[in-house]
Amino acid sequence: MSQGIEVWNASGQKILSVTDTITRVLGVVTIDGTQESGTITTPEITAARGWSFSLRTTTAFPGGTIYVLPIITINNGSISYVYSAGDGFRPRVRQSVYLTYGLR
Repeated sequence: MSQGIEVWNASGQKILSVTDTITRVLGVVTIDGTQESGTITTPEITAARGWSFSLRTTTAFPGGTIYVLPIITINNGSISYVYSAGDGFRPRVRQSVYLTYGLR
């Protein structure tokens, strides 16, 4: 027997049938850009079912500067991030982000 939610209207017609997994947020952290790389330990997360997204903490960008976002990798029990080193020609600033992560 599958699990999920089914909803019928007053006429007895099925109007919604969902058996997909609903996501669960495990946490939100700020990656402030002061470290080139780092790891967030969270035993519940798995590479197969984990997800994440990041949002910049600011939208003000002075001209001539390249802002880089962290590259996020989800492993079993942890989330790692690393900022790219840059091309050596233009200033690179590690952009601070809010990282939200969870399970699907």
